[in-house]
Amino acid sequence: MSLTYSLNGLTTKEVIALRLKFGYNQITKKENKLFGILLKQFKNVFNLILIITSIFSFLAGDITNGSIILAMILLSGILGFVNEYKSDQSIKKLAKAVKFHSIVMRDGTKQEVDSEELVPGDLIYFENGTVIPADIELISSTELQTDESALTGESFPVDKDVDKNNIVRMGTIVVNGSGTGVIKYTANETEYGKIAKSLDQAVPQTSFEKGITGFSLLIFRVILVMSIFIFISNAIFKQDILQALLFSLAIAIGLTPELLPAVITVSLANGMKQMLKEKVVVKQLSAIEDFGNMDILCTDKTGTLTEGKVELGEIVPRLGYTLEEILSLSLLCNTAVLTPILKGNPIDMAIWDYVLKNNQGNITNNYKKISEVPFNYTSRCMYSLVENDSQLILIVKGAPEEVLKLCANSTNEQELASLHVEFQNYNYQGKRTIALATKLVSSKDIKVEAEREFTIKGLINLYDKPKESAKSSIIKLKNLGVDIKILTGDNEIITAQICKLLDLEVKGIITGPELEKLSPAEFKNIADKSTVFAKVTPDQKAQIIKALKELNYTVGYLGDGVNDAVSLKVSDVGITVDTGVDVAKEVADIVLLDKNLDVLAKGIIEGRKTFANTTKYILMNISSNFGNMFSMAGASLILPFLPMLPGQILLNNLLYDTSQLALPSDTVDEDNLLKPNQWDIKFIQRFMLVFGPISSVFDYLTFGVLLNIFHANQAFFHTGWFLESIATQTFVVFVIRTKMVPFFKSKISWQLALLIFTIVGVAILITFSEIGRSFGFIALPMAFFIYLIIAVTSYLVMLEIIKYLFYKSITKPAVEINN
Repeated sequence: MSLTYSLNGLTTKEVIALRLKFGYNQITKKENKLFGILLKQFKNVFNLILIITSIFSFLAGDITNGSIILAMILLSGILGFVNEYKSDQSIKKLAKAVKFHSIVMRDGTKQEVDSEELVPGDLIYFENGTVIPADIELISSTELQTDESALTGESFPVDKDVDKNNIVRMGTIVVNGSGTGVIKYTANETEYGKIAKSLDQAVPQTSFEKGITGFSLLIFRVILVMSIFIFISNAIFKQDILQALLFSLAIAIGLTPELLPAVITVSLANGMKQMLKEKVVVKQLSAIEDFGNMDILCTDKTGTLTEGKVELGEIVPRLGYTLEEILSLSLLCNTAVLTPILKGNPIDMAIWDYVLKNNQGNITNNYKKISEVPFNYTSRCMYSLVENDSQLILIVKGAPEEVLKLCANSTNEQELASLHVEFQNYNYQGKRTIALATKLVSSKDIKVEAEREFTIKGLINLYDKPKESAKSSIIKLKNLGVDIKILTGDNEIITAQICKLLDLEVKGIITGPELEKLSPAEFKNIADKSTVFAKVTPDQKAQIIKALKELNYTVGYLGDGVNDAVSLKVSDVGITVDTGVDVAKEVADIVLLDKNLDVLAKGIIEGRKTFANTTKYILMNISSNFGNMFSMAGASLILPFLPMLPGQILLNNLLYDTSQLALPSDTVDEDNLLKPNQWDIKFIQRFMLVFGPISSVFDYLTFGVLLNIFHANQAFFHTGWFLESIATQTFVVFVIRTKMVPFFKSKISWQLALLIFTIVGVAILITFSEIGRSFGFIALPMAFFIYLIIAVTSYLVMLEIIKYLFYKSITKPAVEINN
């Protein structure tokens, strides 16, 4: 966009016309409206299956069960909505709007206006400390530097001037100097705005969503095949189409784990509660499981692994000079201002900060500062003239290569060459180095004296300090099986040094420009093999994450800047810190209220507990239901009556599901916490086909005992099998909930154990009650209960043996979603 401007600024009339054309300077984005948050809770394939199942229940005449299924869907949805709405409100409070004001020229006078009132064409002034409110083209500047870390990831200040690098971007901060410019873009047309706008686009499914979809399709296929088979076979052999239809519908309902949404939601809500204790706000409930299951954590560097602040690392005096002398020179040749707070260039502020922390603020008392020449981008140096014991000393501080040029006449070539090598070594270590040199002068004219014959006195190395918690966090994440990749806009040398300081093994380094040259296949391979991605754009960060997801990794992303926003959204779980920019906090799934990154490891463990308990329900439910329905399908063909009435099937299913409501409170074996545990639909299917038929063996044994020993009539048979079925599939929880030996090596939670025994007790009492009479049950003799105890005990022992052999046969758990 080409803009003209006047040094008198815009007129009021022009401002009004431009605002009508371009609107207010506000980033517009989709709001998380109440209905949208609520609707999101029900948008998955499994809920669709449950709704169809509830319709079947109503068609089968079972109003109660149909209503219960719908109630469970609504309950889990409302619970998820309440939790996510509360989190959304928490983040809005964290990111509540702060009004910024800008100085502009309008109608020939300087005015202070709300930054939202700015329009393209405004002539704007800014200085040290200003948050840039729009994309601005410079028309004049004085030693201007901006902090672009939030936008680009570059941790050190960026030089800006009219001739080169003359655009200052919205969201960056002036850290040195001042400038005047004309606003080119506002609101969504700025680089900041374009990133925010791109967040409204649809993103691929997360690992959790893929898993739910895959499991739902498996359930749907099993229900469809079993129901059709049972309907056709019963219609043919029993010659009663209506009874066959009702029975097959009951089988379909019995195969459906209708409490899965409730179990998942309660588990996630419990995980959310535990994580909040660790000062972690979970905005998206489903992110907890993805958080626990992630095997790759991609992270920005600045502000997440590092403090995002320039600090003095080390002082290197030359031979014959002292550390105190170098510190004195660096303070005397320094533009930072110590008022109630420290202000100025970040490098000069870092020097002052070091001095104050070490109580050396008085080391310049013997010096008197006479004059100075501020840092200049042409010379890349700053000069100060000071007096000490009647001697005039000219100090130069700046880029090492420029300072060495001023020392050429007073330093031999061998020493100069050695110094150049030393500077390069510091660069390769990722350090920002400045050099200090002095010379005695007789004139107070700095411009005359600032030419040659300086003597190098020493060096100061600066760096963006790694966070204290980052090193221990990386170790903990590695021990949890989480690989870490660094995605940053900073250069590869500095980034590699940060990795070294954090003991993060670097398997490969590649830069953004190098990535641009790769084919899609090469890009995906590099994304998998490399550890450090430097000088990458926000778009490249997102591409790397998408490539890793296509390789079936569950990918988390940790970042706090504008440049991280797209990556936060496309990852399986986006993580930011509460000090991050607003747009990062809005799109992230998880917000860390404590900068201590150790909470990442704690959050992963909570996520894995949640996933483990969800998986327990799925494995127990699908194997038990499949076994019971398989038994029922066979028995319906050989018995002169239905093995269990439709209402009895639904009661059995309701009681069993109720016994699982305490699963979210269950303890989780340590081996489930040591590494990511991905959804594996083939494993679930295999588990169902192995353990389901085992329960059918005991079902058929029970059929034989009922018919041949107890000579059961229809009511006796229904009651006997109802009790055997509910007892075996409920007590099997003790065995299937763990890979280890139950009771001895894996302790079940008391809440779950109590509920299991309670449900079996309720089932027995029902058969002796009037309620049982309405379902067609009768009171059974004590002899049957003796058989029941023997049968259930034998079943659990056999199941434990089969379980041992089953897991022993699995040499390497799958790590991908298999649909």
